[in-house]
Amino acid sequence: MERKGVKYLISAMPMILKLFPHYRLVIVGEGPQAYFLKELTNKANLTGYVSFVGSQSQEGVRAWMQRAKLLVLPSLEEGMGVVLIEALACGTPVVATYVDGIRDVVTPEVGILVPPADSEALFKGIQEVLSDHNRWAAMSRSARERAVKCYEWGQIADKFIELYQWLM
Repeated sequence: MERKGVKYLISAMPMILKLFPHYRLVIVGEGPQAYFLKELTNKANLTGYVSFVGSQSQEGVRAWMQRAKLLVLPSLEEGMGVVLIEALACGTPVVATYVDGIRDVVTPEVGILVPPADSEALFKGIQEVLSDHNRWAAMSRSARERAVKCYEWGQIADKFIELYQWLM
């Protein structure tokens, strides 16, 4: 879980709450850093603002994603990031770090990429999206469109067929 960079998001929460006091952070998933992250939350007096809901079923993740205003993925390293595609499919804009597979999924139309391991950059990215409702709404629409256009199973199958034909 350390590679997920969640501690940087928790550290950004006081800045976020100054501008957006009604927002809450929900952390989905479990890992060896859970105790440390809960302690960090307690020490920062954020227990009323940060919830740890643990591991969730696929349906549970989808339900959280549909309720979310934003997916924040502060990873220090990340592969393809299926959670990103799930967010796009739900029309949830993304603020994520500019690492590995994330930059292949998150375009400026659907989200904002920030440097890794930087709480202030996360805050600024979140602020940029949440401060402008029209921009957020446009990103939400574009996220859903990108999911259908690029990550629907039929699209993926077509890309594999093209690749196989090219290889032959």
